Amino acid sequence: MRTALIAIPVLLAATAAAGTTFVRVRADLAQQRTDIASEWDDVGQALQERAGLIADLVDAGQKIAPLQAEVVKQVADARRAVLGGPGPEDKIAGNLRLSNALAKVLVESENLPRMRSNAAFLRLEEEIKNSEDRIAEARLKYNDSLEHYNARIQSFPQNLVARISGFGRNDAYFPTEHF
Repeated sequence: MRTALIAIPVLLAATAAAGTTFVRVRADLAQQRTDIASEWDDVGQALQERAGLIADLVDAGQKIAPLQAEVVKQVADARRAVLGGPGPEDKIAGNLRLSNALAKVLVESENLPRMRSNAAFLRLEEEIKNSEDRIAEARLKYNDSLEHYNARIQSFPQNLVARISGFGRNDAYFPTEHF
């Protein structure tokens, strides 16, 4: 009887502590998921800005000297993928295609002295470089948030709370570009 009188309060205290920990950890994981979504929004906005600038660059280039139709089409298709991709993976793949198409535009422009000396074209090229810096910064924050979240759901007690609450690993990393 004496053991039961001691065990019941201890079990109640342990249950209360476990419940409090569960609620705290679950709220923390939910906040981290919200932070990841916010970081992705920043990346998405930077990608959209860059896609718009690249379209403006192509338009400016077309006014100076005709670009290859295939290159213009590749830019337009890749831009649509960046702007209309439903998820991070789609937008990341579209951005890679857009980068490849931009490289082709810039290679073509190297052979056209009128384009290389046009102030509007050069200004847009500089704005694209600046937008790429913003993408790199946003990508770093996003990837760091993902890494932190994924590490947290693998450690105790977060792994138990994550499993019970349906928090899964998120592997939608935005890879860095190697040139």
